[in-house]
Amino acid sequence: VDLEADLLDALGSEAALAVLPRRAAEGDVEPQVGEPAEPFTLEGLENVPYVAFLADEVDSERAREALARLQRPLIDELGVRLGAPTFRDVRVGDVTAHVLDVSRAVQFTYALADSLLVIANDSAAVEEASGDADRLADSLAFQRATESLPEEPSLLAYLDVAGLLRYAERAGLAEDPAYARVAGDLAQLETIGLAVTAHEGRLDTDLALTVAPEGGEQGE
Repeated sequence: VDLEADLLDALGSEAALAVLPRRAAEGDVEPQVGEPAEPFTLEGLENVPYVAFLADEVDSERAREALARLQRPLIDELGVRLGAPTFRDVRVGDVTAHVLDVSRAVQFTYALADSLLVIANDSAAVEEASGDADRLADSLAFQRATESLPEEPSLLAYLDVAGLLRYAERAGLAEDPAYARVAGDLAQLETIGLAVTAHEGRLDTDLALTVAPEGGEQGE
């Protein structure tokens, strides 16, 4: 497979890479930063984020053919140890996802939904991308983090700082004495938005940090 000619050229001009939380179980209440929370391990996979790559305006036929030819090399490269490794087809809504069980914690998954390509280490990404899930662009936190940034950047990055800290605390960071000394200040951080815009001969970078002062309105 010629990755550049067969796959990359089929991906169009817009793509996104995301680290996403899995959906919380119904009735679960997400702890706030700094609040005591039960730590988790791989036994609680619902608390472990997954990684997803999405590309829009994809040449579906070219991408589908290239990815099908990549299945065997991927199985060999990933060193799958679970039984007789093979991709299996899983129906997710109206989309067929192709899933390779790499380990108990990782499912290498790809799917094409019309002109949208999703590649992830969990099939939940396909459901999120192809279904009626809330869109990041509709999130108030995302809007606040990006409203002062250029409208058409070459690269846009968004970090949910509060969500990352909640995850890190449950993974053991809360027990670190050095972190405990700054946890109160870090708890004020909400989001970071970053935009890089390419011009002839230079790159312009804009950064926006949103904070929520205790007892006050959200600032920037």
